Amino acid sequence: MISSDKITANIGNVIDIKQVPPSQMHRPNSVAVVIGVEKYKYFAPAPYAANDAEIMKKYFKTVLGVDKVFLYTNDEVSGFFFQNIFNPGYGELQKAIVKGKTDLFVFYSGHGMPSKDGKKVYLFPSDGRIEALRTQGYDLNTFYKNLEALGARSTAVFIDACFSGVSRPTETLKTQNLLAMKGVVIKPKVE
Repeated sequence: MISSDKITANIGNVIDIKQVPPSQMHRPNSVAVVIGVEKYKYFAPAPYAANDAEIMKKYFKTVLGVDKVFLYTNDEVSGFFFQNIFNPGYGELQKAIVKGKTDLFVFYSGHGMPSKDGKKVYLFPSDGRIEALRTQGYDLNTFYKNLEALGARSTAVFIDACFSGVSRPTETLKTQNLLAMKGVVIKPKVE
């Protein structure tokens, strides 16, 4: 037991999250899509996102007994990745879903981005530009509609993303929507 004026921790109950206990559970007709984007080309990193995805892949397989687990990290999550995976008409995931029979699990760890007005939120690919959020980001409402249209027996979604527009490396800035921030303009002083 460790104690201070503000915190008490029972270190005897600490579990190494990387040590996933095996289970006897097996879920035939189950699919998991696990996404972890830590490294962004045009934006601050999302620390630990790829590692969290690796842990979740192992958890889905070992503990929940998910039949097929697809892992995508960093550069694999670029361009129109989200449409190419989740679109119910042509996406890769629809090939793995047996309507009314498949249990679907989706895990996303990475940046979430709000629109300038804050009315929409987007999942963000590794090569996305904030300036092109509407075309490169993946609207969360579209994401949920597409998942529903896939027709899985059940769908569980886990999202580990902050939709404030800030990240841990940028938290020293005032918490605000980074999309609404203006760039600094430096003008030379003429004498």
